[in-house]
Amino acid sequence: MGKLAKELHNHLYGTPAEPESEESITEVFIRISLRVDADPNYVAQQKKMLENLVRERNALIHQELAGFDPTSEESCRRWITRLDEQNERIIALHKELQQLLDLHNEAAEHILVAFESKEIRRGL
Repeated sequence: MGKLAKELHNHLYGTPAEPESEESITEVFIRISLRVDADPNYVAQQKKMLENLVRERNALIHQELAGFDPTSEESCRRWITRLDEQNERIIALHKELQQLLDLHNEAAEHILVAFESKEIRRGL
């Protein structure tokens, strides 16, 4: 999960990758990518939030789960509370990412429609 969180952060907020060079281009093509250009404080905050979520998840699974007693109502309630709280943060992050992806997909659709227009074709 840590590697995935790091890759997500790098793809969204990191320096854009240089376009791959094609040796022989035989047709026109478009490459569309998504990158968020945000305030450095916000980027740092998002990175810390992801790191904390990964650290907490790893602690829960790899260290604290051994202390879980499925026969104890109190233990079950504590874990339900902790997992529900963590799940709320994951859902909030997921919604934010989904909004970014929806915007990206909408923009890509508009670009493709424009690219297929007669005006663009005449210019090519």
